[in-house]
Amino acid sequence: MAILGQAGRVGAVVLLGLALVAGMFAFFSGGLFRHTYTLGVLFNDATGATKDAAVALAGVPIGKVRDIRLTGAQQADLTLEIQDKYRIPRGSTFSITTPILGTAGTVVVTPPPDAAKRPDDMIPPDTTGLTGAPALSVNAAFSQASGLMTQLKETVRRSDRLIDTLTHTAQSADNAIAGPAAQKALGNLGEASTNLNRASANGLKLTERLNGVLAQDNAQLQGLLRQTQSGARVALGNIDATTAQIKGLTAENRAKLSEIVTDLQQTTASVSGITDQLNTSFHEGKVPQNLTAIVGNLRAASDNLVVISNNFQKLSGDQGLQGDLRATLRNVRASTEQTTYLLERLNQLAGTKPHPTVVIAPGTTPPGGAPPTRTNQELVAPLLLPRVDLVQDLRASRFRADVDAVVPIRGSAPGAFARAGIYGLGDANRAIAQFGAALDPAGLYDVRAGLYASKLSVGGDIGLGRRATLSLDLWDPNRYHLDARGALMFGGGYGLLVGAEDIARRTSPTIGLEYRR
Repeated sequence: MAILGQAGRVGAVVLLGLALVAGMFAFFSGGLFRHTYTLGVLFNDATGATKDAAVALAGVPIGKVRDIRLTGAQQADLTLEIQDKYRIPRGSTFSITTPILGTAGTVVVTPPPDAAKRPDDMIPPDTTGLTGAPALSVNAAFSQASGLMTQLKETVRRSDRLIDTLTHTAQSADNAIAGPAAQKALGNLGEASTNLNRASANGLKLTERLNGVLAQDNAQLQGLLRQTQSGARVALGNIDATTAQIKGLTAENRAKLSEIVTDLQQTTASVSGITDQLNTSFHEGKVPQNLTAIVGNLRAASDNLVVISNNFQKLSGDQGLQGDLRATLRNVRASTEQTTYLLERLNQLAGTKPHPTVVIAPGTTPPGGAPPTRTNQELVAPLLLPRVDLVQDLRASRFRADVDAVVPIRGSAPGAFARAGIYGLGDANRAIAQFGAALDPAGLYDVRAGLYASKLSVGGDIGLGRRATLSLDLWDPNRYHLDARGALMFGGGYGLLVGAEDIARRTSPTIGLEYRR
């Protein structure tokens, strides 16, 4: 019995020693009291990841790669050994980064943006089946950069073609203006304006003489009528010569010139009627009986002279003719004023109802102190010039409507104006507010500055003919946009728009319609 008791004690001591050895082994190996936990992450491509590779969160090492194996679905299954004191937020992204030099990669853990708002929402330890992001490849980055360079080269090539097209258009316009046909037409127009100056000057002398005749008795009237017959015949000859020369102008201005020719012919008929009635009055001595008919002819002549004046103001766009046309218009206006005043006197003498006063020159007063009614500026230069553009972006398949108006600024520098409107009406609703000035007296070139699409901008307009214009706008200093647009106007204030927007970036072709007054 004593021997058995001693053997039992020895066996118990041996078993206790073995247990202590096993416990110490488990403690130091981490099997009993673990200080790490594992996560299983699946990658389609684990290039760069190796066993014992570092695992980093926000640049801080938090563990290592314990094992890498290939699954049946041909995916790389990485077992990450994470230190127990670190927890990874739920929704974090796992990716493998490889340095340019070297082969050992790093498993990078990127937490979600809202991780700070969810401090308790962490991935549980020993979770498997997590999905890793594709590996960042230097070759892929260079491949994407190569594609971007190809697109950039194509954009630059298109920009060069557009610039060449604009340059060719400008040169063609210059050649057209300097061509022999255009110079011949301008010469004919200059000769026509000279003849019209002579006719209007003779008409002015005629009306002044008739005005003096009305202040005298019938005996003196007959004597002065004899002297004015020759002046009337000279006026008729000059007007007939002017009509013949205007018919020979270029086909480009045929519509407007036809209106002027018609008005001149009507004026010739009216003055011829006046001359015939003066001859009848002189020979028959029936001046009072024929005054009513004379009043009607004078009224028709006065109205036609006003129409001629306005038409020539619209037609005079060439700098070389502006001096002659201004002198012509001054004589026509002066003749109109004298004719109007004479018409009122004749109406009073014949007992007929006065005709409304026609337009007179600014700042002038008719003989006798009658106050002026309206100025010709109100008919020639409207207070508001509205414009509506309907534009379709062919690249983005997007429609846009722009509405603006140009307001001439009077009392400042010649050719000054303001432009205000809305860019993208009903959609973006951005502001257009610019001030500008014409660079030449004809208004073919102008510059603008201010707000375009609610951004700082500069721009300009170039006249390419009677119906075509080219507009350029450079806006948004933070991201430069260059827009080019050409307008070809038809009748009735409607026109076709063709251009390109955001040149040198997107280069979006546009097409649309325009209505302007």
